[in-house]
Amino acid sequence: MMMKILLSFVLLFVLFACESPGDEGKTLNYLTYQEDYVIETFRSEPTGAYEGRQEIKAIGSIEELETYYQEHKDSYDLSSFKAYIDTLDERRFEDSALLIIVLEEPSGSIHHGVKDLFMKNGTLMVELYRDVPEIGTTDMACWHILLEVSKTNHAFDDIELYVE
Repeated sequence: MMMKILLSFVLLFVLFACESPGDEGKTLNYLTYQEDYVIETFRSEPTGAYEGRQEIKAIGSIEELETYYQEHKDSYDLSSFKAYIDTLDERRFEDSALLIIVLEEPSGSIHHGVKDLFMKNGTLMVELYRDVPEIGTTDMACWHILLEVSKTNHAFDDIELYVE
């Protein structure tokens, strides 16, 4: 237990003191990214035309998550998304928020990962990378990607998404 507390203090010190080299304004502060922050990725085909969407929204409670589902269930096939969110409860949102990222791609072979999460001038910046194979499929795909981030000392009022 004492080791966990000590490790937490060291981690907090590093997070508050670190700046990304060579990119002024990229301060990590209290946001961290680890592979396990990517909670789930759902293929969620739109019910209408593909428009190349790249959207992001912060969700801070079960009520907001249910509202998101109700507002988008007629625009996407969210059956697996709904099954997943039905397993969550309010405790999940005590210290964390979910970022819902919607990406439409020209191929189902294109996958995504988080390159960076950082604060810049009060804005949460989310950078994703695209893993594009040399040979892909011709099926268009839409993805709902859920990221869990700490909401300690932070409001998700202003968020920007960049996809490389």
